[in-house]
Amino acid sequence: EAARQCYQELLGLDPNRLGARNRLGMIEMAEGRFDAAEEQFLAFQYVAPDLASPYASMGKLMTLLGRYDAAETSLLNALERKADYCEAHISLINVYILAIQPVQAEAASQRFEEVEPCSWYANWGFFCMVRGLNAMFSGDDAAARRYSANCMRLGGSNSVRHRYALAD
Repeated sequence: EAARQCYQELLGLDPNRLGARNRLGMIEMAEGRFDAAEEQFLAFQYVAPDLASPYASMGKLMTLLGRYDAAETSLLNALERKADYCEAHISLINVYILAIQPVQAEAASQRFEEVEPCSWYANWGFFCMVRGLNAMFSGDDAAARRYSANCMRLGGSNSVRHRYALAD
């Protein structure tokens, strides 16, 4: 409550304080005040339409609310503004996984691999999960089992590993 009040007071003094607006939106989202979070992220977009972060924040909120089409739109807007925004790439892949769109998840993960600051090696567990889930959703049990074994060996995805560990 103290942090929310501090950010509200700061925004009362200067409504263009972008960091304060985003943090207040994140606090609202974390505390389940989704309408208030959306209001902050929309205001952030209005004040800073060229920045990627207000769109990425809105994408996270829309994902949390299960509004995957809106999340996808927000995250794509973030990536239009900053193509190497690793967090937005990961969030977009998550949207596709949650919406059970394995082809889009795979395509998004391939785009993510091409982004230099977003090293594949730093995110190997994530890619293992995406590829394993894609194989699982497409019915390719052999490929899903291979990813399961690799994920287990590398300590990666519990989702794929769990599904195929139960099948063995």
